[in-house]
Amino acid sequence: MRLIEQKEIFKKYRLALFFLAMVGSIFILVTTSRFGVGISPDSVGYISTARNIMAGVGILTYDGVPLVSQPPLYSTLLALIGIIFGQDPLLIARFLNAALFGLIIYLGGILTFKHFSSSPVIAFIGGILILFSSPLVAVTTMAWSEPLFIVFVLLTLIYADCYYLKKDAHSLIFLSIAVSLSCLTRYIGNIFLFCIPLIILILSHHDLKTKMKHLITFLMISVLPLAIWLIRNYVISKTLFGPRASADCCLSHNFACFYQTLSTWYIPRVIVKHPIIYTYMSMAACIFTYRTLQESWENIKIRLTRTFPVLLFVITYTLFIIISSTTIAYDQIGDRLLSPIYIPLTLLLLILVYSIFEPFRRHLHKNLVNIYLIIGITIWAIYPIATTLNNARNSYELGHEFSGVAWRDSETIQYLRQQRIRETKYMIYTNCPEALYILLDKVSKSSPARTKYNSSEKETDLSELFSHWPENNPAYLVWFDRMNRGFLYKISELRKVANFSQIAHLKDGVIYSVTKK
Repeated sequence: MRLIEQKEIFKKYRLALFFLAMVGSIFILVTTSRFGVGISPDSVGYISTARNIMAGVGILTYDGVPLVSQPPLYSTLLALIGIIFGQDPLLIARFLNAALFGLIIYLGGILTFKHFSSSPVIAFIGGILILFSSPLVAVTTMAWSEPLFIVFVLLTLIYADCYYLKKDAHSLIFLSIAVSLSCLTRYIGNIFLFCIPLIILILSHHDLKTKMKHLITFLMISVLPLAIWLIRNYVISKTLFGPRASADCCLSHNFACFYQTLSTWYIPRVIVKHPIIYTYMSMAACIFTYRTLQESWENIKIRLTRTFPVLLFVITYTLFIIISSTTIAYDQIGDRLLSPIYIPLTLLLLILVYSIFEPFRRHLHKNLVNIYLIIGITIWAIYPIATTLNNARNSYELGHEFSGVAWRDSETIQYLRQQRIRETKYMIYTNCPEALYILLDKVSKSSPARTKYNSSEKETDLSELFSHWPENNPAYLVWFDRMNRGFLYKISELRKVANFSQIAHLKDGVIYSVTKK
């Protein structure tokens, strides 16, 4: 009877979760209804690659360069859906991300329920926290690969839990496929190639021969597609993951960015901005948690074993992000890079809070303790919900980056559109070629770079440009004032190696005719 009741509860929970997922998809569609999905330089790479796939010219970015620095799955999915419905990938990205967000809510809710099957109300509150999670909404309103990657992360963790419980080949195969797809969406999915073998070898109760058979099966399914893609990359570019520059940020800086980002997910910024208050609150919470958990350590050990795949993923992903951003130059650690760990980390926090209340269940009525727990989590959820709604309103009113108000109303963009810049045969240089492509459908070249992106590693010496830049005479240089790309040479520096003639000075930019000296 108990099993039948639990199945009935799970059925009702899934129905409620499906409703929550539909609300999430509609929420993203409404948020992006005015300006469309947000577009960043990375987004331009995904969308242009999808367009080139649809056109049959290959897996190339907007400037005709083969896609190497990112895996192909997100762009390929945009292209396939675009071919089926006959629509541009930029439009497809909005609806795809809305569907992915609904799927994230549903899968995240399923993962949460697996650990709170005896407390479905808390599991459902976990689903609400996913719906109103600021980092997840932020990445889903952008044309980025993170939403698709998060879906595969959740599938990996769900099937890892299934494999932990059943140890069967069915769970192993689906687990391997989920890992393979995550690797083809973002390269950081490779951390699963380290995590899952540990789960197979440590948590499985099979004999060594069966463990090795499962391990080989996992590696063959999960590694083969990525290996083919990496061989292709090496043949084309002599690199596996594209050219990478050395980072300038130190380990302490990256750890501080990580800590700051996670803090603002769960704690009001007004508290985080006051380090003394925040430090004392954190210390008090840690002491209280430690003393409380001592009384229920045996139950916690059982829970920790069950959450080992989730815990291992959070730790491995965090270490990889902090260490790699200290050695390789890419974007600063923030909501985007850390968004894949939001659901696993929130799940672990819910389990921690639930465990803290465990001793009180021995002395007080169990239902009364659960009511207090639910009220506490609900009050705590007010802050992330309010933050997410405020961010969504800003997205609706202003848009994001190239699809936002500032770029749409750009006087420089309007001038170039009126001058039919697409029809010019002259070479165009700019400090933002992504903007010209996505807003004017014009392929251009980046102005000369002093260093590599977000790195002090030298790209070009100014003396090398003398009598060699621009490549063709004459050429145009479109300079957007709002683009603060410190790795590019400034106009004052480029004047030393080329002749400049101003064509138009606008509110947000300048257009020059440039010739060699």
